[in-house]
Amino acid sequence: LVQARDLELTVPGAYDPFGPLVTISSFNHTLQVISSKQRPRKVIIRGSDGNDYTFLLKGHEDPRQDERVMQLFGLRYSIVTLSENSGLIGWVPNCDTLHTLIREYREKKGVMLSMEHKVMQSYVNDPEQLSLFQKVQAFEAALEVTKGNDLQQILWLKSPKQC
Repeated sequence: LVQARDLELTVPGAYDPFGPLVTISSFNHTLQVISSKQRPRKVIIRGSDGNDYTFLLKGHEDPRQDERVMQLFGLRYSIVTLSENSGLIGWVPNCDTLHTLIREYREKKGVMLSMEHKVMQSYVNDPEQLSLFQKVQAFEAALEVTKGNDLQQILWLKSPKQC
């Protein structure tokens, strides 16, 4: 992608029927890997108008599900399906991932980030070897180790007004 220049493709989500056509001029040479389960990438596309357009490149999951969630919450960011299990999502600036929020909270509280995972591993090294019932038991045992309210607590602490 780095070598692709001056393409005749429009920048996803940049089409304006009343304005000039913004095409892909180039791709940024670095992709930032986001620390979350699926490890999506942050992609920056330079448009023919000189502006940078940032997207989240997701794989291994259907981007149409993200589109449905955005519709549910009334959010409007461009989503371009590239294949059945990959796509580009318009970048939302100044946001944290759930993983980042939970990691930050647990670091402040001195709780190991992978606490639940360690408990589940105590059942067996490879959880895929467990039956569905055993997986549920391991999961429930892992939930008993922590309060399970890390996300709630960090969102409360980060909220602008605490009552």
